[in-house]
Amino acid sequence: MPRSGDAKRKQYYSRSFEGGMDASVQPTRIGYDQVQLAINTRCGSRGILEKRAGLTPLITAGDLPAATYVRNAVMWNDEVVPGDNINRVAFAIGTELLSADTDGTLYDHGETLATGTSFISMVEWGSRVFYSDQTNHIKEITDTGTPSFTVINATYNAQYMAPYTASERLFIIDAADMGDKIRWCDGADPTTFGVESVWQPGGFFTAIGEMGDMFLIAQYDKLYRIIGTNPSTWSIRLIPSDGIGVTAAYTLQIIDGVAIFLSKYGLAYYDGNGRPRIVSDPVADYIPSDPANWMEAFAIIDDTRYMLFYSSDGGMDQGTVPGCDRVIVWDFREDSWEGPYEIPRCQHGCVQVGNHEEQIFIGGKDGNIRTYNTTFLDNAAAYDMEVTFRAFEGSDPTQDYQARELRLFYESGGAQDIVLSLFREDEATAVKSKTFTVASGTGMLKMAIPMSRGRLFTPKMTNTADESLKIRAVELDLYTIDHG
Repeated sequence: MPRSGDAKRKQYYSRSFEGGMDASVQPTRIGYDQVQLAINTRCGSRGILEKRAGLTPLITAGDLPAATYVRNAVMWNDEVVPGDNINRVAFAIGTELLSADTDGTLYDHGETLATGTSFISMVEWGSRVFYSDQTNHIKEITDTGTPSFTVINATYNAQYMAPYTASERLFIIDAADMGDKIRWCDGADPTTFGVESVWQPGGFFTAIGEMGDMFLIAQYDKLYRIIGTNPSTWSIRLIPSDGIGVTAAYTLQIIDGVAIFLSKYGLAYYDGNGRPRIVSDPVADYIPSDPANWMEAFAIIDDTRYMLFYSSDGGMDQGTVPGCDRVIVWDFREDSWEGPYEIPRCQHGCVQVGNHEEQIFIGGKDGNIRTYNTTFLDNAAAYDMEVTFRAFEGSDPTQDYQARELRLFYESGGAQDIVLSLFREDEATAVKSKTFTVASGTGMLKMAIPMSRGRLFTPKMTNTADESLKIRAVELDLYTIDHG
């Protein structure tokens, strides 16, 4: 914020970035605790900007069946099964169901998926684990050290599965019933889906999920909920949503009774009261507007961070470079944004939380299973960290200013180059840009700026190195030139 003092001097500073990224408004109107853009940058603790961690293959394609890319990584928490106490990530590749634990040990369970299976669904229901290979098989997994798979239903192609704990039932959407039926089984008899709830809302179901004591059913532009726990008394009600629905099934994440999902209007938030609201306005320019680009998008929850994986070019499986190549992150507790992150093309992901330290698994289009680590490389190459800070306002653009000094306070994890630049309003070329070589430790970069005319002055920092980097503050001194 500006400091008071000599009328001919304006000094600006931003010393906390807790507000995250906001690219939706005039750059001088965002908060002093915000930035205009933060590529490959986390908004860390105490408002410090941090270079995001990199992704390294935990399991490489050479260790996997040579068939196709990894499909639909899901969390399989073996802790719920007595006798194992191991968390694993399960995934489909080719026609095999495999899993891996956090040290990269690969398990081939001898479970063959039908040829043409597009992906698997897996769900934990109390102490039980079920999966569907989407070829009319729903199986229960039991594990006393070596998993076994028991077919409990060979009738339905369970496109989506979700438990409704309050009702002690498992709900599925069969591929043949995508427009008019929700099927469920009783916990006492998961082999029988003889009872179904039928109505004609129009359109196709896109996602289902449990929200505390109610059950959410989504279409592309509608939301429904089941009220009640007994089939003889429950009712299905349309939620007033102003056309907001779920456009991509695997973006629906429900935490603490709140649903977060991608809609045709952007990222939506629904807590069960009133109407859902759109929360992605601050980053709307960085989200493709065509919903077709999001059909295979997915999301995972990392603590209080909703991580949305998407394609920046609409490639997905319809083009020559399929898969998600960007991540944008919303901290729903702080209501702040960060990203986008640039990542290797991927298809699915999940988060493991349990007896091991939390770990993120991402299934790559190249067949690798990647996880975050402490290096700053993706595909063995360093990526760009780029931060465009809040624009600082001078005055009348006809007035000459001596932008005396630009300062940036940093903490470096090792020797690396940091490029510091200052731009003035509506100009693509920096007034001045300078590369600094820094060592490990904390410090301040100072760059003297020549006289310049302009209403807005925008600092920018870029960095490419396989080293950690934190930005703690940025400051700018402006002086009026007295021609009197």
